[in-house]
Amino acid sequence: MLCCLGMTDELVFLLRERYTQEKIGFTVKKALLIDGHNILFKYFLGMPRVFTSVDGRAVHGAYGMIGALLKTIQRFQPERVVVCFDTAVPSERVELLSTYKANRPQFFAEGENPFEQIDIVYDSLRYLSLSYLSIEGVEADDLIGSYARLLERDYEVIILSADRDYLQLVNERISLCVQRGKNETLFTPELVKEQFGVEPDQFVDYKALIGDSSDNIKGVPGIGPKTAAQLLQQYGSLEQVYLRLAELKPKMAATLQEYEQRLQINRRIVAIQDQYPVDQLLLTELDSQKILHLSVRQVFIQLGVFQEKIVAQKMVVKDPVEEGK
Repeated sequence: MLCCLGMTDELVFLLRERYTQEKIGFTVKKALLIDGHNILFKYFLGMPRVFTSVDGRAVHGAYGMIGALLKTIQRFQPERVVVCFDTAVPSERVELLSTYKANRPQFFAEGENPFEQIDIVYDSLRYLSLSYLSIEGVEADDLIGSYARLLERDYEVIILSADRDYLQLVNERISLCVQRGKNETLFTPELVKEQFGVEPDQFVDYKALIGDSSDNIKGVPGIGPKTAAQLLQQYGSLEQVYLRLAELKPKMAATLQEYEQRLQINRRIVAIQDQYPVDQLLLTELDSQKILHLSVRQVFIQLGVFQEKIVAQKMVVKDPVEEGK
């Protein structure tokens, strides 16, 4: 018998569902949410530039991204898939912090811009009948967060991205998949706690304290990951830390008082907005017969990016997506 005394409705729902599934052996439906630009940039910067199209264009970023997407679909076999992209229009986070992401590399020279390959990515997604989405002024993080919240009652949600900000969304129904070569890490609440020392719902406060160099967000001087985790383990949240500053060492209390405004801004920037009115109808119902046995080479041949004879010659080149290097 499942005791529900003192639990929230959401927690009761999740526990009852897990209990029922374990009893009857039911397999949960899966939804895969993909951070498009994050994955494209990862492979654009990390893949060797040996992959070129029939007209001589560099296609290594698109090749790596579509390869990773196919690999992940074949691994999890989700029922629903959507790929979310950023746009060139800045989000409201830039209004909060003018230097937000200002340290990101600028690509000016021909062949040095990952967006030069985005048309191949879109063509590949259309060929695979996979939905993709972008909204001006809305970051992919927020679209994915909104889809995750929309779907978590009916699906096990897997987010594919190398962005650790998604850890704030992780719960019993939402996980973050981070791939690095052959290695894959699927972040659950337990793994978040093990690796960072905080619960997923404390991750926004944690990142606000330590900052994020990849997004050009400065944390509180003198507070690193260990100290931030200790504060949140002891007090639970930043709000409680500030209510009990008198219990801290004077130097720590003074530093937190000095940087209180920065922390409030950091929290608003780091927090994923998960209440956008996204449309569940945009989610692709996976055509498993078409996708589960495809390779990225086959996709690129069908699109005319590769010629079959050229692909055959390049088969001797080790592919980091498939070889894990």
